[in-house]
Amino acid sequence: MARRFGRCVLLWIALWSALSSPVFAEPFWYGLELGELPVNGSRKLGLSLGQGHWMASWQRADTIRRDDSSFNAELLEWDGLDRSSESVGARWQVLYQWHLWRYQSESALWVPYLTTGWVWNRRDTERLRFDDRKRHSDGPVLDGPVQIQIRRPSGHGLALGAGFLWQWSDSGQIYCHWSGAVLEDGPEPEVNVQAQDLSADQKAWIQRRITRGFKRRLTNRYHLFSLGIRFPF
Repeated sequence: MARRFGRCVLLWIALWSALSSPVFAEPFWYGLELGELPVNGSRKLGLSLGQGHWMASWQRADTIRRDDSSFNAELLEWDGLDRSSESVGARWQVLYQWHLWRYQSESALWVPYLTTGWVWNRRDTERLRFDDRKRHSDGPVLDGPVQIQIRRPSGHGLALGAGFLWQWSDSGQIYCHWSGAVLEDGPEPEVNVQAQDLSADQKAWIQRRITRGFKRRLTNRYHLFSLGIRFPF
């Protein structure tokens, strides 16, 4: 009940702010954005459109090579991660941006802001492969290579976040923000495990450990990261 009331209050504040400001007097803008820092071959290229303090964006599906940067692989506290890759589904967001203050330097305008709105995420699937060695699990020692698949279902939620924009002229801006469903519990993942001579207790232990840690991580909640450039039209 408290969370539902909080969502209603936030949406009401966003609508009140939009309706009480001369948003329709401000220009439209369009842009390109990335949903992931451009490392490990990832891009998650997206398009954005907005007017005034409102913005909407879409990011296409992508495949990311995580390897040592995999947060989910760390949940087991195992050594010997051989490979980690993730198929990330398409994502959408509709946000309202509250500008906190404006700092004008000699060459640019800096504006930090808070965001609220709604985010949608399609299904994500991460595949982990651990090499051949003995590992601790529930019951007997697990011997041999282990393959794990973790799926986060599609979903959506009320998003809160923060970011900043840098305007270097009247014709362009660079923006960066993260917005996620921080008021929601993390989604329940589907965890599949494959290993030689894997007992039911060992499989249940792995699934339980991953699920518990998965739901606690902020980055596994429905969210969008946006790093982009936009222009008025």
